[in-house]
Parts: sequence; C-alpha cells; structure tokens
Amino acid sequence: MPGWLLRENTEPFGKSTTDDSTQICHSVSESVRAQTHRRPTTTRAHPGQAADRPAGRYGLGMAIAETPDNLRLWYDVSGSGPEAVLLIAGQAMSHRSWGRKIVPLATGRQVLRYDHRGVGASESRFPTGWSTRDFARDAIAVLDAAGVERAAVFGHSMGGRIAQWVAADYPERVSALVLSATTIGDPHGAVCSPEATAALLAGTPEALLPLFVSPAWLADHPDVEQVLTRDPTGVAAARAHFGASATHDGSSALPLIDAGSSTH
Repeated sequence: MPGWLLRENTEPFGKSTTDDSTQICHSVSESVRAQTHRRPTTTRAHPGQAADRPAGRYGLGMAIAETPDNLRLWYDVSGSGPEAVLLIAGQAMSHRSWGRKIVPLATGRQVLRYDHRGVGASESRFPTGWSTRDFARDAIAVLDAAGVERAAVFGHSMGGRIAQWVAADYPERVSALVLSATTIGDPHGAVCSPEATAALLAGTPEALLPLFVSPAWLADHPDVEQVLTRDPTGVAAARAHFGASATHDGSSALPLIDAGSSTH
C-alpha cells in the first residue's frame, strides 16, 4: 500500500493564527511532495476538461460525474498539471465552501471540487442506511469522470470522514491524505454540546457561524457567510447528510490506512 500523510487540523476556520488558504495549500503540497518518490499521479483526457463545458447552476464551467447508482454529480476542475487534489466538503456544504482556497492549490496542479449528492447542483437520492462509506463511492465516481487515476485527498469535517473511507477502500486512488477538523466518529471524539447539535441540525448561517468564527473575525471577513452557507436540495437531503455523519465510525477504516514513513 502507498504511504499516507495523516493530519488533523482541529482549528476552526477563521480562528487560526495564519491564513487558511496558506495552511491548506501547505498541507496538500507537503502531502503531495511526500509521495513524489512513489507512483506519480496520472490523468486521462476527459470531455469535462474542455472549454465547451456547459454553464452550471453557479455560472461556472462544470462537468457531470455519474455514480454507480446512476445519479448525476456536479464537479469542476481548476488548474492543470501532473498532480491532482480532490477536495471533499463538509456536511451539506457545496463546492462553494472552499471559497478562495482553491486559488493557491490550483497552481501547477488540478483541483477537483464537487457537490455531494443532495447538495448544490447535484441530484438527490439517498437509499436507506446511506453512510459516509457510500459517500466515498461518490468521490471515486468524480475521480473516474475527471479521468484522474490518483489524487491527494483533502477532507474537511464530514468530508474528512468520507476521506477516511476513500483511503481505506480505494488505496490505489489516493496519493496523499489530509484530514481537517474531523474525527473517526462521534463515539470516539468529543461529544457535541446540545447547542452545537441544534446548530448543525438548523444549518443556517446564523446558527453555524458562531461555531466557526468570532464576531470580530466575521466583521473583517464578511464574505465568509456565503462560504459557510449550506446548500442542501431539501430537508430529506439535509437529514441524510446529518445521519451519515452522526453514524460514522472510522475505527475500522484507519487500520487499513498505512501511514508508513510519511506520518507527521
């Protein structure tokens, strides 16, 4: 198995002492560099990279990935280069949650971001018992559609839980792994307060923002409200996301991930 760089950043966005874009770019770049002595990332040409991609719901160039259960997911590719990074967003968050962080990442590499099923411009359907492991199959469908053989995977919050299963179940597709602001599951981590659980269930900017940033920081960064705005297609999708994250148990996934000599 390839080696992984495992990293957990427990600092909420906006409360870190350094610029988040720089932190993420450094973490992913460091992860990719740690794997360059191994099999390099390879890509295949695909129609979604062409300039004739149709306009998406957000007015961006877009492409469509089809999942094994025939559901269509919105995704986008920024930048170019021999390396690729797959960004997996948090619970009920669309690709917009990455904000400007993709700008430094997309220098010299491809950056893939996508809307989870039930979010943004992607279709919504959740079979009974939908889990973070099922979400991981969706992430692989995006890599397949984009023609990317292997990528550094960056998962934030619930995206980090999904990324654990991506690395455990599809090790040949992952060149490096970065886990940010996430845990291996609620039973194994800090218990959310009733107030935090209520805010996550509400999903509104007014409820969520106090969990991430201070009022003073928000005053200096007013655009962050849009970044932290959830975008589920409906109540059923929001509940499916919450349920998948709440029932996540990565304790059996982590032993399958070989950190090797690249652990930091």
